[in-house]
Amino acid sequence: MKIRTHECLFAFLCEKHPEIEFSWSFLEEVRRKRNRSIYYGEPATYQDWKRIELQLNVYIATIRKAIQEKLK
Repeated sequence: MKIRTHECLFAFLCEKHPEIEFSWSFLEEVRRKRNRSIYYGEPATYQDWKRIELQLNVYIATIRKAIQEKLK
């Protein structure tokens, strides 16, 4: 499936794969921070990313595992 925006991707993941249990509010927070940084020049600080690092790593590992299971 081709998805146009990060928001669409997150909505797809949350809606079609509830078993993964992603937090919509967390994904939106990260998306907004990224957009503010890229489009408006608002800096993303080291503290911003350290605060979300653990949850991002958990989400990445969860997606990897789900993909690997689907490929089996």
